[in-house]
Amino acid sequence: MDNDIEILNANNELLQLEVPNGFRIEKSKFTMNIKKTASNIYKLIILAVAAISEIVPEFLEKVPGLRYAIDFIVGYGKNIVSQIASDEFFDKVVCPMAGLEVSFTSPEYCKAFVEFTHHEGKYFQISMIIKSIATFAIEHPGLVLAGGMALVGLIYKLISTILKKYANRMRYHEMNDNQKEIYLLIKDILKKTKKIKKTNNGDILVNDLNITYKIIDNLNNHPEMLDVIHGILLNIKKSITNNEYDSLEEYRIDLENAVAMFENNNDHILYNKMRLVADKKLVKTKI
Repeated sequence: MDNDIEILNANNELLQLEVPNGFRIEKSKFTMNIKKTASNIYKLIILAVAAISEIVPEFLEKVPGLRYAIDFIVGYGKNIVSQIASDEFFDKVVCPMAGLEVSFTSPEYCKAFVEFTHHEGKYFQISMIIKSIATFAIEHPGLVLAGGMALVGLIYKLISTILKKYANRMRYHEMNDNQKEIYLLIKDILKKTKKIKKTNNGDILVNDLNITYKIIDNLNNHPEMLDVIHGILLNIKKSITNNEYDSLEEYRIDLENAVAMFENNNDHILYNKMRLVADKKLVKTKI
């Protein structure tokens, strides 16, 4: 009897270890350094402008006839800085988020760039926000310097939040019909995020679903896997509709196991494309 209990306990421990614990996108060193690099460049620009702003007024008082020329140069400089800020953000942040190669020979890159910069483009408002922030920094260097890194971090977080929203939209417009259907299904399920998070490992499921947006974006040539994910998501949607939230944990595990099996059978294609890995955080289990 004691031996049976020991074996049962051992099996329980094994089951706990085998429970999937969520998706995670492994960050590259480049992505991890974006904030630091952006902040350093940002501070250097502001410091330079702040120094110039101290000199120019005195210079203009001595040579008032140059005021219009200086205004023109300052305006030109603001446009240059704001355009560079927009272009750099597109190349260094938007493109990695949307999975685009930064190359003028790439039709996808050129198409996205037009949508981002042209005034009738779908994502023009993002570039305008970035340009506005850059212009604000130039015109109010003292205020920005006083805010220091806290303000830089706040601006970065604001832009990143906006971009994540638009990055998903950019992906959606490039998807096939099957991918779009799954995208809309995930979006519908996530409307119940608050209720989902209250369930067993609900926060992990919500994170999985958000990452699934990117997963399906990389499965355009794998319709069979899209069908598997679609079926699991339909079960999740049905459980939510019927207020059967306790069953969500089962479908979370189904989703993660399905993706893990797909990865093992396809030379880890999702890791190679989007650096998808299993998370290491602990999960709550019910044995």
